[in-house]
Amino acid sequence: MPKKRCLFCREWFEPYLPMAKLQRVCRTSKCRRRFKRMLERARHRRHPQRRKERRARRVVRFNSRPSWSTASSCTAPTGETMSMLTLQRTQRNRATPKRRRA
Repeated sequence: MPKKRCLFCREWFEPYLPMAKLQRVCRTSKCRRRFKRMLERARHRRHPQRRKERRARRVVRFNSRPSWSTASSCTAPTGETMSMLTLQRTQRNRATPKRRRA
């Protein structure tokens, strides 16, 4: 397998054979960390509402526990909000195409 050039440090490296087609960075922890951060940023840009949905679900779960719901700062979303979140989730699941491995 020919060597590849790392996206970040620009050093040549030999890719790990089972993942050679997909590997884009060398094995140094610094480059792997930067690559992972790059992927996370791209995911956050693709799904900007995800953080709000997770927060709403966490508040519902928090308030469903009687021993946990003593904090007055968390308010549970109404039934209307939860149905909207469920609808958004099903729409997102339908809109996401299934990926096939090569």
